[in-house]
Amino acid sequence: TVISHITLVMERERLNEEKEDTKNQIEKERLNSTLLRSISHDLRTPLTGIAGISNFLYDNYNGLDEETAKSMLNDICTDAEWLNSMVENLLNMTRISEGELVLKKQPEVVDDVVSEAYRRIERLKGGRDIAINMPDAVMEVPMDGRLIIQVLVNLLDNAVKYTPEHAHID
Repeated sequence: TVISHITLVMERERLNEEKEDTKNQIEKERLNSTLLRSISHDLRTPLTGIAGISNFLYDNYNGLDEETAKSMLNDICTDAEWLNSMVENLLNMTRISEGELVLKKQPEVVDDVVSEAYRRIERLKGGRDIAINMPDAVMEVPMDGRLIIQVLVNLLDNAVKYTPEHAHID
């Protein structure tokens, strides 16, 4: 009888563990689907810009003044850099989850890192005013500049996305 009860308790425990594993798998799949939808949306925006501007340039090449053409080519470059940045984010997320992200720390000038992050987000800021407060002295800090730029771009992108037009971001 005792063995029978122990067997039942163990079986019940095993079934509860399987049920919990199934719930965790369902939640993981739901989160993956949400992430994929979000990534698809975020990738589509710069791709649409690149396709639209390049088609316009192709169709109207002879009718555009040089300044307008250069400005449009700059927009294409900015969108391509933005796409590259998003793909790098995805790769880094994968590396982090697999425990394979390697930091390449070296002295970086903080002004340069912050300026690069701002440059990447500047076109997307719309009517928002973004103020950057930097110390007067040049600072070198050991960091993985590429990853810190990506972190700053992500923070600025979220600030732009979630603040009203004409807001001030400091």
